[in-house]
Amino acid sequence: QLAPDRVAGIVAFGPPLYCDNESARQSVAGLGGFVRLLAFDTPLAERVCAWMCSHRRVAARIARLTRPDLPTPVAEDTVSHTWSSYSKTFTEVLLSGNGADRFAGVHTNVVLIRGDRDRVVDPAYLDELAGSMANVTTERWRGGHDLPLRMSRRCAIRIRTFVGCTPHP
Repeated sequence: QLAPDRVAGIVAFGPPLYCDNESARQSVAGLGGFVRLLAFDTPLAERVCAWMCSHRRVAARIARLTRPDLPTPVAEDTVSHTWSSYSKTFTEVLLSGNGADRFAGVHTNVVLIRGDRDRVVDPAYLDELAGSMANVTTERWRGGHDLPLRMSRRCAIRIRTFVGCTPHP
C-alpha cells in the first residue's frame, strides 16, 4: 500500500529507469556476457541460479573472487537470493513500464543521482524525465553505479540535505 503522505521525497542513486522495456533489455545486454547470461529469464540463467542456491558457500567465494572491487559482504550477498525473487525483482524493477510511469501520481520532489561512469543508467532519459516533470531533478557525480558503496558519506549527507537536516554541500 502506497502512503505518499509519509514520503518526504525520493533520492535515487543510479536509478535503472528506461523509456520502455526494449531500451531496458538493450541496456542490460550491453553490460557484458556474464550479466547477459544471468539477467534474463532463460533456462540457463535459472539453472545457474539453482546451482548457486545449492552451493551458497562456494558461490559466495566465487563472487568474492570475481568482484574484488566490492566489499566482501556485498560481493557475497550477490548470490543470496532465489530464482523467483531475482527474476521477479528484475522484471518488476527494470522491465515493467517506462520510467515516467514510476512517478505518475508522485507529487513530492525526486532527485535522480547518477555516476558519470555508470553504465546501468540512461543519462539522456533521466535528463528527459527531469525536463518533463517539475518535481524531478538530476545530479551527476563522479563515479560508477556503486555510489552508495563508494561514497556512502556523501550519499548520506545528500539525503539529509534533501530532507532539510543539513545544508547542501
